[in-house]
Amino acid sequence: MTSTGHNSPGDVATTVCPFCGTGCGLLLDDGAAFPLVNHSIARAALCLRGWSSGEVLHSPARLRYARARDRGGTLVPVAAPDVLRDAADALRQIIDRHGGASIGILGSARITCEEQALLRRLAATIGTPHLDSLQRHGCHSADVAGLATLDVASRVLVTGVDVMERHPQVGRRVREAALRGARVRFVASRHVRAEGLTVTTCLPGQEVASATLVADHDLVLWAADLALQGLGGPAIRQLAPFRAEYLRDYVNQLGLLGAGVHPQGGGASAFEMLHLAARGELKALIIFADDPFEFFPALAARAFAAAELVLVVDALETRSVLEAGLVLPGALLAEKTGTIESGGPQGSQRLEPVQPPVGGLTEGEVAERLIQLLGREEDRAPAHFTRGADAAAADAPSSNYPHIATLDVGTLWENHALAKATVTARRELLAGVTDYPDGYVAMAPADARALGLRAWAPARIESEAGAVTLTARLDPRVLEGTVALPMRLWESAGSALDALALDPCLRIPIFRPRAVRLSPG
Repeated sequence: MTSTGHNSPGDVATTVCPFCGTGCGLLLDDGAAFPLVNHSIARAALCLRGWSSGEVLHSPARLRYARARDRGGTLVPVAAPDVLRDAADALRQIIDRHGGASIGILGSARITCEEQALLRRLAATIGTPHLDSLQRHGCHSADVAGLATLDVASRVLVTGVDVMERHPQVGRRVREAALRGARVRFVASRHVRAEGLTVTTCLPGQEVASATLVADHDLVLWAADLALQGLGGPAIRQLAPFRAEYLRDYVNQLGLLGAGVHPQGGGASAFEMLHLAARGELKALIIFADDPFEFFPALAARAFAAAELVLVVDALETRSVLEAGLVLPGALLAEKTGTIESGGPQGSQRLEPVQPPVGGLTEGEVAERLIQLLGREEDRAPAHFTRGADAAAADAPSSNYPHIATLDVGTLWENHALAKATVTARRELLAGVTDYPDGYVAMAPADARALGLRAWAPARIESEAGAVTLTARLDPRVLEGTVALPMRLWESAGSALDALALDPCLRIPIFRPRAVRLSPG
């Protein structure tokens, strides 16, 4: 276990970047973030998100007080102890009427390992098997080697992810590996930023099959870009003969798995919980540091409207906060004592608070207080995550539907609460949202010319199941024969094209690559 440092009042403080799962160590000085020089991951460098992470501490988007609905249905400030008591009373009544299994808990990768364990205890105390997080994505195992493997690998294969864009610190190490003489190859369904390196392109959904054809490598890097296409199962299974490292999108995804915050014992996944709540089968949702509205606004709205109780605990103002019945402030990682799991030689990273929680509570304190108020305490051992069958295969192009539509996972952070709470990262990440407020379809310039489509013009994307019309965006990184949609259209465009589905292997929502045809809208 390594420590990021213990901080006294007035000291310059150290912590861990709250964004992706790379685990970069930071130095915070009055809200400004700087990389730790001797940190084994940061190595005196940060990506844009890391540089902006200090801005979140004092952001106007911070949630600073508890709230509840008044008799007119308006969310108003109230004392936190009153919200805790009302939440416990409502949970007790629901348990008495419908049983503990009528309650679902959504956890988060934005909280510590100790807090994730408290969520497991809360689920056991309530008596519900429904405990999961929308932030698991393709993270499937806590057994990882860590980025140190890149320092010694001689033959590296990066499949299905543009690490230079998606994981800049990993991309930096990939470049360093190439400079010291390692052979680096990429297999991708888009043009990646890998100048001077070998790149093999393929259609979306074919990345794993293409990667297995390149058998001469001793390290494989892959990420949620594959898992969110439904390729998680094939990637795990077919890359098993090699040393494979999954690049994590969220800071403490490994902690989720280690604490047992994933489907087990007949419990529903996070995506399934939202569907169950929308159908009235779950009567209550307790959501810690996550926002189902980020990617699934229509489903989340139905779930929130149908549930008898929705309690949201978060450090940031999100739409889930605005739509909930009861709200309690949480805390950022920089305001907590605890650990996060980075994997590999880095191991657990110990956190010490940079400042007290601005809302006076942490997610762990809320969970612990609810356990106490419910009048009994139970726990259960965290079980290993059990994978199911593979998702349906990606479509192949045909004469009627010659293009393949997929998600651009590079837009992952566009609508995320942490990014929106910054100034620097928000300015860069939200350019696509500002220019295309209703979304867009990105296509290769050559395809646009062949179809008579111009930039900013309406384009119709049609699959066998349905169609959607979006603004055309010409992007030279998109392969000919493919189109890419930003992740904020995951639900709306995915539903229209019948691409949105649940992967039975990893129990996560996916956008299955669909064969489509394009035409002027």
